[in-house]
Amino acid sequence: MNPTPDQILVFNLETLTNSTYRGAKRRTTKIINCFKTLNRSNGYEELSFRRLIHPLMRLKRLFNQKPLIRGLDVTATKGNEFEDYFLKRELLMGIYEKGFERPSPIQEESIPIALTGSDILARAKNGTGKTAAFCIPALEKIDQDKNVIQVVILVPTRELALQTSQVCKELGKHLKIQVMVTTGGTSLKDDIMRLYQPVHLLVGTPGRILDLANKGICILNDCCMLVMDEADKLLSPEFQPSIEQLISFLPANRQILMFSATFPVTVGRSGRFGHLGLAVNLITYEDRFNLYARHSFLY
Repeated sequence: MNPTPDQILVFNLETLTNSTYRGAKRRTTKIINCFKTLNRSNGYEELSFRRLIHPLMRLKRLFNQKPLIRGLDVTATKGNEFEDYFLKRELLMGIYEKGFERPSPIQEESIPIALTGSDILARAKNGTGKTAAFCIPALEKIDQDKNVIQVVILVPTRELALQTSQVCKELGKHLKIQVMVTTGGTSLKDDIMRLYQPVHLLVGTPGRILDLANKGICILNDCCMLVMDEADKLLSPEFQPSIEQLISFLPANRQILMFSATFPVTVGRSGRFGHLGLAVNLITYEDRFNLYARHSFLY
């Protein structure tokens, strides 16, 4: 007779308590893999993944991570949980396995707005979870049954494209979503051959994606979301013509998300991209952190 998931969890925690550092680290990885196999084979799909797996994942991360000093841009949250956004169960599994416990402030502000279909102009410091803030709603809104490009993520450099695509793959590892990366300086022939296969999410630099769109290889008629990471660089004169041409390939009801650590004054409803009709929600944290600090000081 197989033990219940609750019995497994109690046994695992007792085993870890009586183990050495190296042994506990090895046993934690082994226990997690065994539990996943048992969970699938015995049909525990309806059980809470966070309640059963998450404690072990936290123990595993404690063995592998160094202590971090977190500022208010990470800790000043509203107390929300990822389950509050009614995300797909497979996506929640990827989020918790990635190591996220609760949404950061930028994620709390942007994920609900992005899920409603509104455009976003978001600003937050580096290291506050901006990448996951747009990857999570992008993965949530993709229809796995439609073999068309539904989300395009634009980045200014090849290195950032590879990093962003890896985050998307890790968060969506339990989803049947095909992620493709295309940047300048790589084989155009390989990208063309790849686009003849199913692609749901496309990550790349503006020049290469625009080139493929002009050739009629990259079809963006069904792309419902355009994300610009490091948007301050993508809105510079170097990328602006390519961005405007690329947006013309998207449908009229497309959603545009802009994320960056800084934004110039010329960006916004009355600025450089005001003619595109962006419904701008400027998310900043300076005022919010000042209020948080004052409240903590006074009370």
